[in-house]
Amino acid sequence: MTLSGNILIIDDEPNLRQTFTRILKQAGCNVTTAADGPEALKRLAGTVYDLAYLDIHLPGMDGLQVLKEIRRLYPQLPVILFTGHASLQSAMDAIRLGAVDYLLKPVDPENLLARTGGAGASSQHGPRSLRRCEPGQVPRVCSQSPHESGDTPGGRPSL
Repeated sequence: MTLSGNILIIDDEPNLRQTFTRILKQAGCNVTTAADGPEALKRLAGTVYDLAYLDIHLPGMDGLQVLKEIRRLYPQLPVILFTGHASLQSAMDAIRLGAVDYLLKPVDPENLLARTGGAGASSQHGPRSLRRCEPGQVPRVCSQSPHESGDTPGGRPSL
């Protein structure tokens, strides 16, 4: 599967950031990483992203706090939360705060790619909304800015 789009990965574990980056870059995505909430918010201020992966457990500003800020500043950006310490309460909080999905670590590469394509393919968010590409097809991107769109994320989040 070939994907395209700008993705932000927010996690304090360097190995996970490197693994997600490698998998998503091999699939055709542009990937940027952040180790904590403040760094993620700085990156979001400087670049338009099509999707963010966000760990719930971060030092200082936890993932749910970061999600609240993302929703306030970039309401159209799809965010997929993930955690190694899942609870029903954190899943409910994530969805209530606007996450489009909630994944458990470890995330296998096929699931990561499927969720990445699914989040982009089902949304109308970005200047470069993620699109699935057929083998041999050149990756395409859309031209609508998420900050200009009045659309809301489509579909119900999955748990």
